[in-house]
Amino acid sequence: MTVSSQTCRQIAAALGCLVEAARCGGPAALTGLAAPEIAGFWFDRPVHGSAEFAEGLAGTFALADLEISCEGTIAWVTARLVPDGASGTEGRFTAVLRGTGHDWLLAQVHGSLSV
Repeated sequence: MTVSSQTCRQIAAALGCLVEAARCGGPAALTGLAAPEIAGFWFDRPVHGSAEFAEGLAGTFALADLEISCEGTIAWVTARLVPDGASGTEGRFTAVLRGTGHDWLLAQVHGSLSV
């Protein structure tokens, strides 16, 4: 399904907030970004809930080559995860987001690095 440019901008903005939250750290940084029941894997840590995700969400990285697909209020994204200061290292990022009518919340996340 074709994703509207407005929806793409909204989802990209939510992911930009995620990158900024990782830079700033702390559970408060995730307020309004992650669903309370978020699940997945963040590097080598399983994620079960927004508190666990916030605990492991530290570091500086960028998301490159973002691809967004959407159907209704569910979106899925893929991107290259590029950590700052780790020359020659990059990873993978996938996520599922749920639209609330006002925002897009991360419902599932997976981040990993290639070594």
